[in-house]
Amino acid sequence: MRTVIVLINGEAQVGKSTLARNTLAELDHLSSPFGTLNPVVYSLVEPLKQFSKLFGQMLNPTVPFLTYEEFKRTTLIPDADVTGRSVILEMGLMARRLHPDVLMYALADKMMSNQDRNIWIIENWGFPGELDFFTKPIFYSRYSQIAVNATVVTVHVDERATRRYEHNEQFDNDSRFCLRASAQWLNPTPAQLAKEIYGFAA
Repeated sequence: MRTVIVLINGEAQVGKSTLARNTLAELDHLSSPFGTLNPVVYSLVEPLKQFSKLFGQMLNPTVPFLTYEEFKRTTLIPDADVTGRSVILEMGLMARRLHPDVLMYALADKMMSNQDRNIWIIENWGFPGELDFFTKPIFYSRYSQIAVNATVVTVHVDERATRRYEHNEQFDNDSRFCLRASAQWLNPTPAQLAKEIYGFAA
């Protein structure tokens, strides 16, 4: 079976994580004659979560007792409108300023150490240039075990658009998304996305 990397893009709080989790649940109900589907949801900011929460704990002593989702919604500095979500976003920007592909390297390292996982649903792909990582020579040399058999699919979630499921041709020439993936989809349901992923993995 092929490795499928699904990059989910969209503005904050439009349902990217919900789509990722529900698609994972749909995939758990599918089986393939070609091998085992072993999907996982991964957040690009996973490497930043612990440090963000540590920083938040310094500002708000209740933070250690919060779940990650609760932490994102917590106001840490009321007068400055600083929330857990804004801290994570700032740390992500700082990390990318130091190296634009740092979070993609972290993802690829995670994939290399978990090669039993053949479907990776990335719930918060946010920077168009990060898609280019999968076309760079370093990806094929340093991560050849996964690169040689990988298919990248992008999904855009937009609550302002009419809820529809279609091949995302309107973004093909849009520099904001810089799409050079096997397929792009706009606002799929979890069941529809799971079906597409299944097709690419088989």
